[in-house]
Amino acid sequence: MEQIGTILAGNPPPASTNRPRSMTSECSQDDEFTGLDSGNYQAYTDKTGKQLGYGVNPSCSSCKGRGRLYRIVADRGGGDFDIDYPLCDAPGCLRETFRAYQMGKSQTALRAKKAAQTFQTFKVSPDTKPMFDALKMLSNPDPPFRLLLLYGTVGNGKTHGCNALAYELTRKQVAVKAWTVADLFANLRASVGTNTLEEEITILKNHKVLILDDWAKEYASGWEIAKMEEVIDYRYRQGLATVLTTNRPLAELPDRIVSRFSERGIGKRVENKAKDWRLKGGLNE
Repeated sequence: MEQIGTILAGNPPPASTNRPRSMTSECSQDDEFTGLDSGNYQAYTDKTGKQLGYGVNPSCSSCKGRGRLYRIVADRGGGDFDIDYPLCDAPGCLRETFRAYQMGKSQTALRAKKAAQTFQTFKVSPDTKPMFDALKMLSNPDPPFRLLLLYGTVGNGKTHGCNALAYELTRKQVAVKAWTVADLFANLRASVGTNTLEEEITILKNHKVLILDDWAKEYASGWEIAKMEEVIDYRYRQGLATVLTTNRPLAELPDRIVSRFSERGIGKRVENKAKDWRLKGGLNE
């Protein structure tokens, strides 16, 4: 029997009763999902049959193209389980494309951008090389550090580098979750209203690789800092690979967070000294 609470891929176990607690907790209540018992969620349409603007990555190594994973919430005995079906959060798969859809972005454009932002397409310069080398090291099985803090001005390739790392790890079938900090805090605030904040924090704490991109100065409330510190501190103690990028000077970041990324043997800080590439014709946007 799989461990209670562990998020898994594939088909859920046979059960006399499957109680899907969060089938529509993220996607619209009007969506129709096919194949509850098989775990095969391929159809993303409204009740009129109209195709919705999001879906699964059919080549996803995490969910195998299903779009959802499953988690046994409770074993009631006798083959009766409470089963939860969270959206797959691998890069370019259902959770990411759904959130892109909510923000008016097409999944086609999202995947095209992700696919274009690889290590091979990154324009390495003397200013970007330290960041590029650090990200490449973190894509290897046994990197010399686990926590990586990237800082520097806006538009100088940090996001491209993060997407390249996520792409490379996914290609190697390493589970990775990439968030923009803006989307992260929007999701956490929304989870307060659904009483799932602690569950969301627990998921963030335990991703094998977590990438948090673009911690800007507007996300510096006491509540936001406390949640960021909670996640970073846990991952530091567990030695879980974590990337954080920011355009803020280090002096403006909480000391506790900076110290975690500064500890020798586990953390690394890298300044990307490149200028805003968007002012130079779009390289490494």
